Amino acid sequence: MEKRAERLQVMLTQSEVLAVDDWRFEHKMPSRSAAVRALMNIGLSTAGSVDGEKLMQNNISSTDIGVVKNGSAVVREALRLGDGATILIVDQDFLIAHGIKSVLEDAGFDVLEPVATTEEALKSVEQFEPDAVILDLHAGECPVVDIADALAEAKVPFIFCTDCDPQDALPERHWVAPIVSKVSIPTTLVTAVRDLVE
Repeated sequence: MEKRAERLQVMLTQSEVLAVDDWRFEHKMPSRSAAVRALMNIGLSTAGSVDGEKLMQNNISSTDIGVVKNGSAVVREALRLGDGATILIVDQDFLIAHGIKSVLEDAGFDVLEPVATTEEALKSVEQFEPDAVILDLHAGECPVVDIADALAEAKVPFIFCTDCDPQDALPERHWVAPIVSKVSIPTTLVTAVRDLVE
């Protein structure tokens, strides 16, 4: 099943990948491959829609596909609006960046178009003056520590988003910054961003 899911990911069109990611974040899936495996179990439908692709509306349970269970307090907190705070996302993974953007927009934040380079990040900060910035700790060629230093100097709050031990990748001066695990984005990011901008 695992290898079949990986092959299916490679065969998806861009619009299908975006649909899978939307479904993944909506259903609190830990990764795209987990979402693809879950969708293979419940089936995909190609019924016509505006984009030509539409996921089936099936009733599923967390025991079937490993959906992260939320306590009622987390759900109530996530339903509070973001009061229109403007957020910038710096991440070289287009799909993850847009998944994060979708989660934050659903919570009421105004999210700028994600950027992938240091130059774009610093230009967006200067031009749009976001209330907070989300930095992918592993942004490839993008030296995220340089961006964090510039944000700290400009007194712009930021959060690191990572799937590793941040103390292994960050200088000590940034250990105090909020950190959100990529696998828990749907349940923790909204609260962390809200705490940052309040």
